[in-house]
This record gives sequence, C-alpha cells and structure tokens, in this order.
Amino acid sequence: MSKNHAYALGIDIGTTSVKVSVLDIVSQETICSASQKSAADTVSDVGHLGSEQDPDKILHALSECIRKIPPCAQKQVEGIGVTGQMHGIMLWKGKEVAEATDLDTKVVTSPLYTWMDQRCTPEFLATLPAPSSHLQLATGHGCATLFWLTRHKGEVVTDMGYDCSGSVMDYVVARLCGLKKPVTSVQVAASLGYFNTQLLSWNTGILSENGFPTDLLEEVVPAGNVAGQLQRPWLDIQPHIPVYAALGDIQCAFLSILQDPHDAVLNLSTSIQMGYVVKGDNSVKSSSLEDKSATLCYFPYFGDEYLALSTGLNGGNVLQHFVSMLQGWFGEFGFAMSETDIWAKLSDAAMTSESCSLCITPTLYGERHQPSLKASIAGITSSNTSLGEVFRGLCESIIDNLHTLMSSQVLTQSGHVKRILASGSVITKNPIVRSRLELVYKDIPIVYGQSGDSANGAAKIVKL
Repeated sequence: MSKNHAYALGIDIGTTSVKVSVLDIVSQETICSASQKSAADTVSDVGHLGSEQDPDKILHALSECIRKIPPCAQKQVEGIGVTGQMHGIMLWKGKEVAEATDLDTKVVTSPLYTWMDQRCTPEFLATLPAPSSHLQLATGHGCATLFWLTRHKGEVVTDMGYDCSGSVMDYVVARLCGLKKPVTSVQVAASLGYFNTQLLSWNTGILSENGFPTDLLEEVVPAGNVAGQLQRPWLDIQPHIPVYAALGDIQCAFLSILQDPHDAVLNLSTSIQMGYVVKGDNSVKSSSLEDKSATLCYFPYFGDEYLALSTGLNGGNVLQHFVSMLQGWFGEFGFAMSETDIWAKLSDAAMTSESCSLCITPTLYGERHQPSLKASIAGITSSNTSLGEVFRGLCESIIDNLHTLMSSQVLTQSGHVKRILASGSVITKNPIVRSRLELVYKDIPIVYGQSGDSANGAAKIVKL
C-alpha cells in the first residue's frame, strides 16, 4: 500500500451484512475489503407481514468493518461512496444526527422498514394515489410504507418528533457528515416511490393532497454528486473528505462488473436481479403504469442512462427459509443440527438426484408486480419426495421464476444483449442453479466469475 496513492472507501449496507472495500482511485485496484454480519432483524408488531431492522446494529456492523481495514489504508482514503439495500425507509431526528459525535452516539430512530416489508397489501396500495412516475409503486417501497404508517400508526410519524426520512444508506451518510437534513441520489429516491426521474422531483403535490408528510422528504441530487464532508476523524480516516450521496446497490453492482454495453448482468443472492443498460430515450420516458403485471422496469443509472431491470423477491432467501424450516423441524424432534451441516447435506443429496419431476413455485415472498403470489408444490407422487429431489427442484425453480420475470426472448429481442455476466452468492455456491441457468438461457453465452460488488461500485464513483 503506497503512501503516494489516494484510496476510495466503498460501503455497502446489505440486507444481512455490511461490506466495505478500499480501491486505488487511479488504478481501480481493490486494496482490501472487509465484511460483517449485521444480525439486525427485529420482531415486527405486524407479524409476518413486517420486515424491520435495528439501525444501531447496522451501524455497529459498519464500525466493525472499518476496524478491520489496516490503519495505513484508512489514512489514504480521500473519498467515501455509500450504497445498500434500496426501497426501505426509516425515520430520525435531524438535530440529533447533526450533534452526534460518532457512529456510537445513540440517536433516536424508527426501525428500518426494509424492502421485504409486505404490510402494504394490494388492497392498501389500491387506496393510494397514482404516482407521477414511469415506475410502479409496490409493497416495500419507502413512500408506500410511510403512507401506511401515517394512516395506521400515526404516532410513529408524528409523536416521536422525527423530521427526517430516508434509506438506511442516507442515514449513514447523514451520520458521517452531520447533516441536519439528509441528501440522497436520484437512484435511491426513485426506489422509494413518488419520484419523477425526468423532472428530478418528488410528487409533492400528489403526496400532500393525500395526507403524506412531505416535510420528511429528503433533498435529491444526481447520482455521483457529493452529499457532504466527513465531519470528524473516523478511526484513522481523516475528516473533511467528500462523502457521496447514497446510491442503489443494484446500480453499484452493475457499475463494478459491466465490461461491455452489450452485457446483461444477473445477480442472484438474497433476492434476484437481471438487467442491461439503455439510454434514457423516449421508450423509457413513455413507460407508464398502465400494465400492472409488467416485470421490466427502467431504473435511473448514471448520467442519462437507465437500467432495464427485472427484480425478483425470491432468491437465496427462499433457500435460506427452507434450511431454517428443516432446522426447526429437527429441533421439534429433539435433534440439534447446524445450518452449515444442513446446507452440506442438502447440496450432496441434490447432486446425487439427477432430475426432479416436482413442479415447484418458489414465490414465498410474492413479487412486486403480484404481491399475492404464494409458494406451492405440485406433482407429488410416492417416488419423488426424497430430500435431494425436493431441494434440486427448489433450486431449479428459482431460475424458472427468473425466466418469467425476464425471459431469454426479451434479452435477445432487445438488440442490446450479447451475453450474461452471472454473479451472486447463490450462483457461486450452487452448481444446480448454474446448470439450470445454462439450460433456460441456452441461446445466450453466460460468463461466470464476474462477481458484482456493490461496495466496489460505490468506491468507483469517488474522484480525485
């Protein structure tokens, strides 16, 4: 690590963990990285429909990551980029954030209501005003969640004295910079709902007319703009360096991996995303909300470009739920078995099962375009219920569901896509998933080993 080189710090606030990455700003070489499980999930008072996390535990995980970075690398950091889980929202008090001396200082906040939150049922969403945006509103989107809180738990919004809202990444940026009013990028704002990407403005008129607390909305700047400066020394990271407005994790993962404008990127980890970059032409601008079943959306990227993107709520989280379910069953029978051992046994059993005749629908968490979807298994006989066959079928169903969101025909007929860069923990660790992917998308070359890294992507936006 040369003392003459300037480094960028990228931070990725994920759903289950926090990762940081240090890049050489000139060479774009990764110098070092670190990650930490956040273990931030909390019990929601709306039961299984809720998905909430403790922001303090997320900040603790971030602090632990920074401590793992060598002090000599910390001292060379000259800019910080932040990304993370989109769509989610939380509330806090701007004055407390501005006065906090470090990330360990306690600040009163709401829980983080994550992208997986499903309290906004289709019936509730039908009562909300239509956004002035080409992007559809869905359950788990921050503004929809805030509408729900305003109508059903008004005390959370009004009685606690909160005057700021934003994603957890916006909260991190505000804490680092001591911002009394948060600043975010167009990428994150669009993910919350009720934001017009062409006008670069919130739908304040529509929102205020329907009782939405518009005073909580944050300032929005173009992706790649600076939000503020690091207020104080952060361990060995020097103060007064630029901190960039938070970016979307999907956009940063694409930025870290894209090599050619004709590449499509598939990321399969907790959830699943596949897409490609297009110019913000009239086809994007004329996209409407008329087709509620549409699975292809255009999300703001960088400059005048958009991501033509299909996002699924059912990825590695479905496999994880299956493992947790088995572990719970074993416990009820009086047997203790670790998740690690269960994963290993499932993988071995699935590899010895050559095929699966079960018809599995893996939409355990619904989908944004159809929240009411449920998971199911059909075609059960007396001879196809072995552990290996069931797990193989579940793995294959993840890819089959992806194909309903973005088919190989959509990719080839777009004229943009010549190959797929496949990444994500599920792709990396699961050969059954890879085999199914190659079968379903057999007409398009697939390249593995191209690991999309959102923390790296966030660091890449830092400029000298």
